[in-house]
Amino acid sequence: MLVGSIVLIIAGIAVLSGLADDMLGRVGLTKWEAVLWIVFVSIGRYFDVVAISEPQLQINFGGGVIPVVLAIFLLRRAETVGEKSTAAVASLLTGVGIFALTKLIPDNLGDTFASPLLLVATVAAIMGHIFSGGRRGIALIAAATGIILADILHFAEMVALNLGGQVWLGGGGAFDAIIIGAVLAVIIGEIVVEVNEKIKPRIEAKNTNPEDA
Repeated sequence: MLVGSIVLIIAGIAVLSGLADDMLGRVGLTKWEAVLWIVFVSIGRYFDVVAISEPQLQINFGGGVIPVVLAIFLLRRAETVGEKSTAAVASLLTGVGIFALTKLIPDNLGDTFASPLLLVATVAAIMGHIFSGGRRGIALIAAATGIILADILHFAEMVALNLGGQVWLGGGGAFDAIIIGAVLAVIIGEIVVEVNEKIKPRIEAKNTNPEDA
């Protein structure tokens, strides 16, 4: 959980310093709401509960519960049913995509070029952005809950196949992936908009004056 904790600290500094004010507004949070959610996640990561004993489903509050509560909190502020539906579909598609991805990741990936959790977080962020239609709040929801859903699907598979083992929902590497994925999903949205704002005027200018192209 070290990487996720570092990301939370950096995010907290950005929020408290005011650097993330505009970004938070597009996500649907105020400055102090964001601070409270960061605190909740930071404290919650120290608490776990065993929901099912065999196969064991252990739930971490910071990574497996608080992000879901945050998603519900943001969805309650959605202006239309369409936005809520988009968030649900985006989360479902991201979850299924991450579940499929984990089946393809080789066991020795960490020994080659990248950490599996970084790959999962990055893919979740990209999928969240795409399926959300670029809406930052929905992208955050899809990336975070998508990773959680992927773990739930993994647990369901274990039950269906009568396999032993443990799923630590929102804990360990999953905690890191959820935090990184959620933050990265928002950052990707900001970068895409920024690039689009710089490129669009040039494209429009060329279309208006084709002889200058």
